[in-house]
This record gives sequence, C-alpha cells and structure tokens, in this order.
Amino acid sequence: MKFLTKLRNGLYKMMYGRYGIDELYRFNLALIIILMILYGITGWYPLALIETLLLIFSIFRCFSRNHAQRRKENEFYLKHSAKLRKWFKYQFRKIKNIRKYRYRKCPYCKQALRLPISRGRHEVNCPNCHKDFKTTIIL
Repeated sequence: MKFLTKLRNGLYKMMYGRYGIDELYRFNLALIIILMILYGITGWYPLALIETLLLIFSIFRCFSRNHAQRRKENEFYLKHSAKLRKWFKYQFRKIKNIRKYRYRKCPYCKQALRLPISRGRHEVNCPNCHKDFKTTIIL
C-alpha cells in the first residue's frame, strides 16, 4: 500500500504543470486503437507509421507545458468536429431510448422530435414551428 501511495505521489509530482488529457487526446487514442486493429488485419505498414506518429503527437501534447497552444489545438478540434460529435450523440441516444421512444423529423422545419411509442397513425404538433403533421409509429 505504501508503494502505491509513493507511486501516485510521484506521478502527481511529474505531471505538475503539464497539460494532461483532453478531448483531442481521447480522439487520438481512439484513432490509434482503430489503426492498430486495421494494421493487424491488413498488415499495411503505412498504417503502423501513422499510428506511431499519432502516438508520439499525443504523448507530446499530454506532457507539454505550453497550455495556451494545447488549448488552441483542442478548441480547433472541438469547433470543427462539433457537428459530427452531435450526430453520434444523437444516434447513441436513439439506440438507448429505442424501447420507449421513436424519433421523427418535422417535414417543415426538420426538427428532430422524440415521440412516445404508441402504435398507429398520430397527428403531431411540432414545438418548433407549431405545424401539425401525421406520422405512423410501428413497433
């Protein structure tokens, strides 16, 4: 137990003042794992090279003391990936709620609506544009 406490304190001391982990680091880590799997399947060496360069870049960012530059990089990533992350979040929410709700889009304003499951044809009033439209919910 004493060893683990010393190890933890040593890691805290080493990481003091370093940038650490953020969303861009997590994305790079997921990308590295995907590239590792693809390289294992295909054996194509450029994948291993890209994977290694991404790993070096991620470690560099994690241990960097230049907080301002790392923050700019993370904000750039968040800004340019917002639509894609929002789409994935919406898809996961649809899968999570598949037993309780069905998702439909308003034909007028394209707003996504979460409708409770009740079999048959229904008339729905869109809360965004306040227009009525008909939809069918099939289980």
